[in-house]
Amino acid sequence: MPFPSYRETEKAILSVLQDNGGSAKPSDVYPAVTARFPQLTDDDIRAALPSGGNRWANRIQWVRQSLVASGQISRKPYGVWRITDAGRARLKKEGTLAVRPVSVSRIGESPAVELQQGNLHQQLQKKLQEIGHILGKFCVSEYPEGPYQYDVVWKEDQNLVRASHVFEIQHHGNLADALLKLKHAHDVWRSRLFLVVTGERDRRRVDSILGPLFSGVFHEIRSETIPLTPEEVSDLHDVLSSHRDMLREMLAK
Repeated sequence: MPFPSYRETEKAILSVLQDNGGSAKPSDVYPAVTARFPQLTDDDIRAALPSGGNRWANRIQWVRQSLVASGQISRKPYGVWRITDAGRARLKKEGTLAVRPVSVSRIGESPAVELQQGNLHQQLQKKLQEIGHILGKFCVSEYPEGPYQYDVVWKEDQNLVRASHVFEIQHHGNLADALLKLKHAHDVWRSRLFLVVTGERDRRRVDSILGPLFSGVFHEIRSETIPLTPEEVSDLHDVLSSHRDMLREMLAK
């Protein structure tokens, strides 16, 4: 059956946090939110995305992001979802949802948990390639150019030399080295540049780390480089994957 609306899911997440004293770990939020929707069947809850992730867990994660963006859930601390005064004000106005028992074993893992398992670098490469394929790009990993090898590149066409988008995944190593590779791609191809920083999950923290580098020798590519966290890549991948067929029709030439 159809999932609850985004608005209903927002209300459920806020209700769970409020009922748990204002904050809770994601592993506790998922089953508790599901308990607010007894109409969901086991098949609904276990349904998978084309990427293999859990569709219902992805819906909860995506709705949580919208609550963060609207200031109803705090961005900090990492690993805990915390309701804000704005979220409490909304619950006071709209009320809460009733709780119904549900088995925790029915709930799939969230996209963020999925990324923490296995080889993170390879998982991110695969997701970035799949995102590109969905958007109609020709995608290659471990792509050589001059003295460098790029984690993932997108091209508008397989036969073109120029890479339109270049991705570097900074998993272990020096950020300056990754930026040096991106600068080379900018000089050679004038590509759109993306730097995935795996050591930090807070976007503002990533921006503060890169600030001094972009103010110095890499100032030329500051406006051309988009920093990303693994969670942002995962969220984008799962959202696009859930609309893969529609996007292919829209982008068909």
